[in-house]
Amino acid sequence: MEDRSQFIGSSDIAAILGISPWRTAYDVWLEKTGQQLDEPPDPERERRLKRGQRLEPIVIEMLQEERDVWVIERNIRFSHPEYSFLAAQIDYEYAIGGEVSYVGNGETKTVDPRSAHQWGPDGSDEVPEYYLAQVMFGLAITGREQATIAALIGDDLRCYIFERDEELCAELIHKAFDFWNNHVIPKVPPPAQTKEDTSHMIKRFSGFTVEATDGLLDSVASLRLANKQLKEWKERKEDLELEIQKVLLIAAETFGNSAEAPPKITVLANGKSLLTWVEQSRAGYTAQPTTFRVMRISGKGE
Repeated sequence: MEDRSQFIGSSDIAAILGISPWRTAYDVWLEKTGQQLDEPPDPERERRLKRGQRLEPIVIEMLQEERDVWVIERNIRFSHPEYSFLAAQIDYEYAIGGEVSYVGNGETKTVDPRSAHQWGPDGSDEVPEYYLAQVMFGLAITGREQATIAALIGDDLRCYIFERDEELCAELIHKAFDFWNNHVIPKVPPPAQTKEDTSHMIKRFSGFTVEATDGLLDSVASLRLANKQLKEWKERKEDLELEIQKVLLIAAETFGNSAEAPPKITVLANGKSLLTWVEQSRAGYTAQPTTFRVMRISGKGE
């Protein structure tokens, strides 16, 4: 395992910008300053990372066979020519137009089909912004003009092509440079981006008493109102669910078959699914196994 505390990589830039769905700038800062939190790993994130690593060579093989892409090198890390603490590891390098002297950066991604709506059509540059930041940072580090993301969405291989954006590349280098010199080197944590960040940061301090400012008073008053409204909406939600369930119970007496009762009740509106009430089971690990029903509303409604 490489020591990632020695540089800011292309996989860090989205978190520094505050657009990563998985990490914050504070998480990056902890890693770079050798202060990783002693917490259990996120199973979903670990599964996603391992899956991506296993499928990367398969995606590249598919890219070469199906798209006739000439892959030259794989998994090469480059450093910025001026700032050695900025680096990017490129999944693969490919020849553009068959010319070995004209090389592009390549990234591979394996995408859960449930997230396919975040990705544009094949051949476009429409990808989630956190991946766009990674790609442009890679171009900024290598100085190249073109990059490609080979994304395997289910069994659908799509290629996304990006041309270098000088202004964006310069801004990303500036942000990374600023983060390294103003936060990593002096060990000054960046501003919190999430509640988890604030919870971790405040552990450095002992208890204290402070007089509320006008801004804090406003925030507390707004939170109190939000909690009240949330409680009211929760009660309203439960009342509506009860009303619907009573109607379905009456319908069950007409349409149901107690001897062979189906685990799923479906309500239609103009022939389309409006609502389902599904029987589900929960395995017993620390408690007894249970069976319960979950109500789901289909579509967006009118």
